[in-house]
Amino acid sequence: MNWTPLRYLADENFNRSIVIGMRRHAPELELKTVHEAGLAHADDPAILEWAAANGFVLLTHDRETIPDFINQFVVAAKPTRGAFILKQNVDVGKAVEVLLLIAQCSYAGEWDNRYVFIRP
Repeated sequence: MNWTPLRYLADENFNRSIVIGMRRHAPELELKTVHEAGLAHADDPAILEWAAANGFVLLTHDRETIPDFINQFVVAAKPTRGAFILKQNVDVGKAVEVLLLIAQCSYAGEWDNRYVFIRP
């Protein structure tokens, strides 16, 4: 198996403190925001398509629509790189720790076509 590091794309409303903490503790990690990717105000399917095409797992707090869109992509045989869904009021330090651990222990493609609720 060819090991490629995990890459993250933070959704538009994803907690900025988590993004800052991840960048501070792991500056080598490839982490983009949707704004940095030129996707500000894009709809969820467009964000998921960009993430799949560019090899990024989505980080989001959107527990309502992202799971449905990923399920729709899977049914339509459209690839996704997956998503990690965290509660809006998650402890920032624990979220940073868990997401960095996942990035260190995972490889690109491992989370394809699924979403995971992260509850640190």
